Amino acid sequence: MASRTTKQASCSSTVQGGGKRRAVNAANSDLLRCPTGYNARVDRFDAIRLLEALVAAGAKPNAAMDSAWVDEIAVRDVSLHGTQLASALAYAEGQGWLVDNPRKGWVSLTRLGEAVAKLKRKELLQKLKVKLSVVSSRSVLSTPLPSSHREVPLKKEGGTFLVPVQINGAITLNFTIDSGAADVSVPADVFSTLRRTGTITDADITGERTYVLANGSKTKSVTFTIRSLRVGDKVVENVRGTVTPAEGSLLLGQSFLEHFKSWSFDNTKHQLVLEP
Repeated sequence: MASRTTKQASCSSTVQGGGKRRAVNAANSDLLRCPTGYNARVDRFDAIRLLEALVAAGAKPNAAMDSAWVDEIAVRDVSLHGTQLASALAYAEGQGWLVDNPRKGWVSLTRLGEAVAKLKRKELLQKLKVKLSVVSSRSVLSTPLPSSHREVPLKKEGGTFLVPVQINGAITLNFTIDSGAADVSVPADVFSTLRRTGTITDADITGERTYVLANGSKTKSVTFTIRSLRVGDKVVENVRGTVTPAEGSLLLGQSFLEHFKSWSFDNTKHQLVLEP
């Protein structure tokens, strides 16, 4: 993603995220405090507002977006521009919410970014338990997790973080966490394989259910019961699953997530944090 800086130069700070460093000019901005660091909490909040605006304007995961169009949405819908916009973009890229597109000057929204956008800002900040304050470029404040929490390592594919999930104690597949999905979703081609191998049997199929899609249309999908889903050392039994069109993504939706008091992403350690 091309760096964006203002022409005025009174002082500068470095925004770090995802192993990338971006110099952001701090002139005429209360977001960055010279010379000690930047306000990560404000950058996170602005990045979430930007993601919400992009999704509302029609952005889809992995689809190319012209950077000029992103800037236009940011200014028009959430009043982000200049250093404030540059900081929000850098933060979103650092968290894997936005990624560079092979097409020069274009970017793409990731599935993780879409999931973040679908959550209400207040709910997201509460779930992520953001306790960051202004930090220096060399130090990060952190709060130890209670012993009841479980941390599950995530795998990164492209700009998306995936979590390994064991189905019915037999096979482990990588799922995308999607809080906007009502059920655990399995594409038809994967579902057929699970049936052939006996991982899912005819007795597990419960019927059909009608779902309303984002565009308002309705579709019927085969539903089934997953006898057990293991994520890390946590096992949830009798989870509702839905068969989706072939070649889609495996989605870990609310029929699994609702079994936990809270869940969040640790973007520093690249972990899913579950609280029973």
